[in-house]
Amino acid sequence: MSLYDTLRDYWGYSSFLPQQTEAISAIYLKQDVLLLKATGGGKSLCYQILPVHEKKLGIVVSPLISLMKDQVDDLCQKGIRAVTLNSDSTPDEKRRTETAIREGKIHLLYVSPERFVSERFVRLLKNIPLSLIAIDEAHCISRWGHDFRPDYRKLRMIKKTWPDVPVIAVTATATREVKDDIVRQLNLKDPCVLIGSFNRTNLNYEIRESGNAKGEIIAFLNNHRDESGIIYCFSRKSTEELSQCLRENGISSLPYHAGLKDNVRRKNQESFVRDKTQIICATVAFGMGINKPDIRFVIHYELPKDIESYYQETGRAGRDGLHSECILFYNRGDSAKQIWLIDKGDSDKDYKEVQKKKLFSLTRFCESPVCRRHALLTYFGEEYEQKNCEMCDNCRKENPRVDAKEYAWKVLACVSELNGQLGRGKIVQILSGSSAKEMESLRFRKLKSFGTVVEISEKQLEQWVDELVFQGYLTRSGRRYPVVSLSKEGKTYLNGQTGAPIFLSKPKKTGGKSHGGEKCNLSDVRYNQSLFSLLRVQRDDIARRAGLPKYMIFTDPSLIEMAAYYPQTKADFLNIKGVGVAKWNSYGDIFTTIISNFCIENGITGTNDTRSGAKK
Repeated sequence: MSLYDTLRDYWGYSSFLPQQTEAISAIYLKQDVLLLKATGGGKSLCYQILPVHEKKLGIVVSPLISLMKDQVDDLCQKGIRAVTLNSDSTPDEKRRTETAIREGKIHLLYVSPERFVSERFVRLLKNIPLSLIAIDEAHCISRWGHDFRPDYRKLRMIKKTWPDVPVIAVTATATREVKDDIVRQLNLKDPCVLIGSFNRTNLNYEIRESGNAKGEIIAFLNNHRDESGIIYCFSRKSTEELSQCLRENGISSLPYHAGLKDNVRRKNQESFVRDKTQIICATVAFGMGINKPDIRFVIHYELPKDIESYYQETGRAGRDGLHSECILFYNRGDSAKQIWLIDKGDSDKDYKEVQKKKLFSLTRFCESPVCRRHALLTYFGEEYEQKNCEMCDNCRKENPRVDAKEYAWKVLACVSELNGQLGRGKIVQILSGSSAKEMESLRFRKLKSFGTVVEISEKQLEQWVDELVFQGYLTRSGRRYPVVSLSKEGKTYLNGQTGAPIFLSKPKKTGGKSHGGEKCNLSDVRYNQSLFSLLRVQRDDIARRAGLPKYMIFTDPSLIEMAAYYPQTKADFLNIKGVGVAKWNSYGDIFTTIISNFCIENGITGTNDTRSGAKK
């Protein structure tokens, strides 16, 4: 079996992402590796695949029990023999795990740095051949990093104890100083240093004044009722107060901070990961403890301590590659409070100056009129030549906006005609006069709104719907099937009680009708939204009954591909990104049956997959 066979059978992909091939090749040749790659960029695969392929134990040192548990559960769903040893393990569980390790039955073992350096653990591994040792969140070893953890310094013993075992250190955030410190602290031997792009193209960055932060957050959440999000707070007190405020306003929310008992923190996180709770209000204690790819927004209620923290915390959003929002509420007074806390702290003078320097860099970032993406990437030493990213508040200010009240009226009229029964995708298809299969019904073609905006692209119409939601003329509701309705302001405007202009982003003419279904912002594929909704309901039901997070069954991007290509055989189903043999064995029959029935009912013949028979 080749490495590509292992990749396809267990992870459901046929090719590696940038830097993955280089990292895996270096480890295979027994070379140490330092990998800097953005969250969601596939760092974990670099240290997971070789132990599975070689059937040889790989050790992963990770900082948080909750994160280890989620990663192990996800690997087990893929058919990979992975376990964790931590303080939550019972004596019986520890004995069984240690026996399985000695018998060579485990591929990946996740441990905390404290356990890894213990004499008992070193004795356990003494005569066991190791494929590699991975250090996750490696920036924690550097005092100059944003999340220094003294226990990580004890990992210096790795190269002395296992001089011939390759070490891979990975992180999503590290300046040049931190990168050099990681290499020095871990005693890495002539490491292969790989630096990927820090650009998270699917994240939209926005800085707002914090004058009415609570009110704006509540308004934002009311328009994103069906989406998961994290709100970062500076103190335990503000975490509790904001979470309580959200609950009083009918928003599902729980707090997370170091002052809570361990079992309460675990319970709250579990509720969030399994979509029982929509919002987690957290201190930075929640920074690395989450392995949930479908977080749609991260809000900073107060100023974080530096750009590294901001980048890593916003990086929790959109790990599945879909569009996500990052909003920071800024007040100059916040930095003064943090400077006071730095001065009050126990650190030496030099370290305090480093902390202040990092804080000043963050305040400059917040106050700067330049592209947020450009500023972030420049801070991490990456060039960004694009003049306008179109995905941050500063760049949008430069975008021409016009009084589009005539178009806005047509969108509002369409929503009114549908009486809040359909989602954005269908609204856009109706306005553009789409010739998609589901639009052939007379129910849609008889609508007054059908084809009234054929000269505007579907992508632009989608953006306008989102802008009208943001401006308060429309609302979005419904968890499984999100629908768009008129708000009170929208009804007032539509009834002609105000002639005020509505400013929207300048439209781009398409010169004709758009064909096909809703466009996925993850890729260029068009997918059937109705089928996607059916598949998502089935996925959610399986996850609920199994007590697992939804993404461990299938991620939304995998469901989007199913709704685009209609796979109805094992070969076609395994051609979907993220679908390996274990997932086919567990869920393939269920999902292909749904797809087949849908195709029969809607007159769809055969697969729609023209991608030369291979995953991209």
